[in-house]
Amino acid sequence: MEIYPLPAFHFTVMEFGNGALPADQEEVDASFQEIAGLTAEQTFEEVAEGGENRFVHRLPKAAKYNNLVLKRGLINAYSGLAMWFADTLASNLAVPIKTRDLQIQLLDESQSPVYAWSVYGCYPAKWDVAAFKSTDNRIAVETLELAFTYFDRQRAFGPARR
Repeated sequence: MEIYPLPAFHFTVMEFGNGALPADQEEVDASFQEIAGLTAEQTFEEVAEGGENRFVHRLPKAAKYNNLVLKRGLINAYSGLAMWFADTLASNLAVPIKTRDLQIQLLDESQSPVYAWSVYGCYPAKWDVAAFKSTDNRIAVETLELAFTYFDRQRAFGPARR
């Protein structure tokens, strides 16, 4: 059994489920330079007990999740993902929001998934295009933020690992 820290630079987004994207666009739309926001936090309700002044009871409530943040170079091809964002944000809640599921995989040196995070009930929350500057020599970057219901983590894909 090899034990070593996993690199954070070798990852992929496997799918935007529920027919979000045309099949020929899934590979283009699933390439990102950065993914952040896989955060779950326990929330609490504080309750003071009458006559007990030494402490306050902290009772657990539902977990809280941040937005999932995906960054990529702005592509000049048709993007089903960008259309989903545009349709959702421009509708101003006039039509029901279409949620999608996705899976993020952290890969090892042989391209095999070591961990995967399934993110459920995603929908567009924010779309940001970085500033254009004539003095910078950078690619145009867009940031896509997704609100989601919850995520879970799976381990040990491919060859058996302990």
